[in-house]
Amino acid sequence: MWNTGLNNIGNALSDAVNILDGEDESLAISVGSEQTANFKSVIFPWCDNAAEVDRKAFRIKNLRTGDHIAYLFQEYQTNKICWSAYGAEDPWAQRKRLNDAAESRNDLDPYAAIDIIIQPDRVWGCPSTSQNTLAHEVLQTTLQIIGAVTGILGVGARRGPDDEQRRSVD
Repeated sequence: MWNTGLNNIGNALSDAVNILDGEDESLAISVGSEQTANFKSVIFPWCDNAAEVDRKAFRIKNLRTGDHIAYLFQEYQTNKICWSAYGAEDPWAQRKRLNDAAESRNDLDPYAAIDIIIQPDRVWGCPSTSQNTLAHEVLQTTLQIIGAVTGILGVGARRGPDDEQRRSVD
């Protein structure tokens, strides 16, 4: 087994979010819209079925609406970090492994700690910035280029910096 901690959280959503550890509700962190925060290597909860996801996983909540939007957890059999939409009928069966933000087609390998980027349609992962400076660059770049997108999490991102320039030229 490989325990993975969650360090930096990038929030590319248009609203602030809160992440609550279902195993220890004293562990929670809020991240403003288009901001980052450090969860200081809180260990992802281990899950092996839908009941465990519902009971133990990190829960991402939209702070403006109060709606839960996603779960985050570590898959027991594979050591992979996964996410699923909170409204999924079966969050275990509908789980998705975090993709590596640097290589978007590959599952994120096991690391002692990772950073995540919450987008409107997915959650990305990368090695923790304390372990890899490329991860910090990916996190910052991703937060800068997010456009107005609505995805399976059901929330839109803010407009990108180029949108204002396009409107003024039109």
